[in-house]
Amino acid sequence: AVVTTIFSPTTTVKQLLEFKEWCVVVAGDKKSPPESKEEYERVSKDKPGHLVYLSPHDQSSLGYGTTPLLNWNHFGRKNVAFIYAIQHGAKVIYDVDDDNVLSEPKEPPLDALFELPSSQQPSSSSRHHQHEVIWAPTTHH
Repeated sequence: AVVTTIFSPTTTVKQLLEFKEWCVVVAGDKKSPPESKEEYERVSKDKPGHLVYLSPHDQSSLGYGTTPLLNWNHFGRKNVAFIYAIQHGAKVIYDVDDDNVLSEPKEPPLDALFELPSSQQPSSSSRHHQHEVIWAPTTHH
C-alpha cells in the first residue's frame, strides 16, 4: 500500500499493517513532525519489513529524477512512494489516503487493487527487497 501523510501513524496505516502479505510505503512531507520516522518504526516493530517510512531527507536521497519536480506539502509526494514500491518489487498496488479508515479492517480491499503489467515490473536485478506491495489508483487530478 502507498500512503502520503503529514501525521503520525493513523488508524488506516495500522489497519494496513495487519495484512501479512502487504508492505506499506509511507511518504512523509515537510509538515510531518520530526519524530515521524521513529513513530512509524515503533508502530511496525512487530512486523519487520512491512513498513517503509520515507522522510523528506530519504526521498531526496533516493536519486529519482522526478523527486525534485514534486511540490512539498502536496499529495503528489506519493509518487516517490509509488516509484520506491515498484523499484522494490511491487506487483499489485493499493493507493489509499491515510484518513480513509477501512470499512472491513480484517479483509484486504481486493476489489480496489491495480495489478502492474509485467512490462512495468522491475527486473529482479533492480530489486533491493522482495516485497509485494498492494495498491489501487486514486482519483486525484
